[in-house]
Order: sequence, then structure tokens, then C-alpha cells
Amino acid sequence: MSRRLGMFILVALFLCAESILMALDWPVNFCAFGLGMDEKFRYSTTVWKHGETLTLFRSIDNKEYYQDRSLHDLQLSPDGFYELEAFGSKLVVMFGSRYFFFHDVTHPEYSMFNVAINYDRFYKQNEALYNYEAGQLGRRLKSIVDIKVPDVLEEKGRSGIVRYDTIDMKRYYARGSDGWVLANPYGKPWATSKNPVDMTIDIEFNEVEGLEEGDIIKGGSDYLIILNGYANPLKRHLYKENRRIKTLRIDSLDDRASFSTTYELEDVVRFHVVKFPQKAKKVRLTILDYYEGSKYKDLCVQAFLTDYDMWIPSGQEFRDRAKPWKP
Repeated sequence: MSRRLGMFILVALFLCAESILMALDWPVNFCAFGLGMDEKFRYSTTVWKHGETLTLFRSIDNKEYYQDRSLHDLQLSPDGFYELEAFGSKLVVMFGSRYFFFHDVTHPEYSMFNVAINYDRFYKQNEALYNYEAGQLGRRLKSIVDIKVPDVLEEKGRSGIVRYDTIDMKRYYARGSDGWVLANPYGKPWATSKNPVDMTIDIEFNEVEGLEEGDIIKGGSDYLIILNGYANPLKRHLYKENRRIKTLRIDSLDDRASFSTTYELEDVVRFHVVKFPQKAKKVRLTILDYYEGSKYKDLCVQAFLTDYDMWIPSGQEFRDRAKPWKP
């Protein structure tokens, strides 16, 4: 076998693996709407994934536009984030499951992350909100009851001691009953400066997980979504500079469910879907290995989640009323 042919096969296998991973993490079709806004409702973004096509919709001052992109247009950058060119902008994209969050580098005013929101007040008042309307499916806003970690990094900041605890990862995003997404990607990750090998994290899930076809599901969760590392779209260098989890063992702590399984996280910034053999109300994660940071010895995890965003199966209605994007 020639060296050139061997390299071609390796590249083809890599691209195939990337495609398979994307297919595993994403439903075939879903449309996430109302992604981002400002306080005057001057703009919003909607994303429709259908097959390997991403149709992005942008509403600006009551004018709606769309642009078709492909999953293969997502490019992995050296800092571990995926990027996508759309609407004449470079988008830093954080995707997986039914999530599609982004930061617009070229036009930050159109980023879906609204830093003006008072998240402490919002979560105190709206912690239990969830909304199911005809044709819409979703998950409870708060399906993780508790996250217990063995260590929390503390360090001096400009305004005093900064604790990298689990508060922000529990409220990474929320959707109010009016349908608008409020995302909080600038929150602190959980972090530890100690040797993470054999460190354990206990996660407890709500008994009532969500609704499917009008039926209440009970018995915990059979999956966990992990946003690994220090995943801040405005400070992208911190992802590779800090340690990230590489390999986990997941053990059930539920008397009604018994399992132990291992999972290796790809070293990229996206929402990794970790599936369990069966549902459990409580699990223990044991860190078996990690990716070394290029600058710091702190291991970080931005979020542990189970909540799906509100979504609808098709975005055809949005496309029918929008105009093609033209620079």
C-alpha cells in the first residue's frame, strides 16, 4: 500500500467517524427556536437540523432571513471549538443532543448569549418553569436535583475569593414559559486543582423527567449530557489550557438499577451525550483519565445536564416566511 493511499484511507476514516459522532449526538430532525434576543426583542435566531442540513434563521428588526449550511461546514479549530460561517459572520458553535448555542464573533450583538440577564433573579423566580404546547416537546427545566463533588477550586479574584463550584453548571441555560432561551455560557465551570484520577462525582436526578406523547416518565434518567472543560466562547483558549476529563466510569447508586460502564469523551467542545444501560435516580462518575492542560493543572467541567431545549420537529414554517440571506 502506498503512503499516499494510506493517508487517504486514514483521512476518510476520520471524516466518517466525525459524521457518525454527529449523527449519534443529534436527532435526525429538530428545530430549536428563539435562540437569543436582546431586551428589546430586536433579533433572534432559530436553527433547523434536517438530515445533514442546518438551516439557520435570523430575525433582525422584524425581517427574517435564512441560510442553508451543512454539518460538514462545521470546522474544528485548534482551540477545540467548532466554527461555522453563516450570515457573513464567524460563529463559534456549541452543539450536541438538541442544543445549538453559538457566539457570533463577527457581530457579537447577534450572539444568542445575553449577558444582561440577571440569572440569580431569573432562576429564583422561574426555577420550575417548563412549557408544553401542541407540537412541541421538551424536558423539565431542572431534572438534576444535586451534584456533589469532592473538591472545589478557590482562588483570589479582583473582587475577592472566586469559587469554581457547581452552581453555574446547574443553570447553564433556561427557557421561560414565553419560549425565549436565556443562556448563561459565561458562568464558571466546576474546577479542582487536585489530582483528578479516581475522583468521584455523584449526580441525583428527579423522579419525574419529562413528557413523551403525554405520558409522565418516572425513574430517573438513562443519559447524561456533559459539556467538558472550561468551555467559554469568549475565552476559548481556556479549554486547552486547563485539564479536561478523558475517561469516566459511571456506576448506578440506585437500588432499582445496577450497572457500571465506561465512556471516553472526545477532546472537543460540544455537548457529549453519555447513555446509561438503564434508568437510574442516582449515579457516580469516577474520573479514570484526563487530557492534560497546556498551562494549568486545574481540571474543569462546564456543565452536567439532562435538559433538552424546547424544540419542534420541522422548521419549514420558518423557512416559508423567510427570505434567502444575501450579503
